[in-house]
Amino acid sequence: MRLIDADALMPNAEYKGKNDFVSARDIANAHTIDAVPVVRCKDCINGKPLDNGDVIKCMMIGHNNPPHSYCWWGERREG
Repeated sequence: MRLIDADALMPNAEYKGKNDFVSARDIANAHTIDAVPVVRCKDCINGKPLDNGDVIKCMMIGHNNPPHSYCWWGERREG
């Protein structure tokens, strides 16, 4: 899989009816964007859920974070 900038495919796009489409060639030639997957604190091997479940203790940096937070140390927990 590769991530593309779909907005760049048709910079001047206007809907012209049912035959208006982006071709497979356009998609194949679209530029790939530079992105990394985000691992949320609730799914990270460094995150330890606290008793109430609304806060995750990060064992890497020692902060308490909401489960939906993330950082560049995130590493997905298996299972």
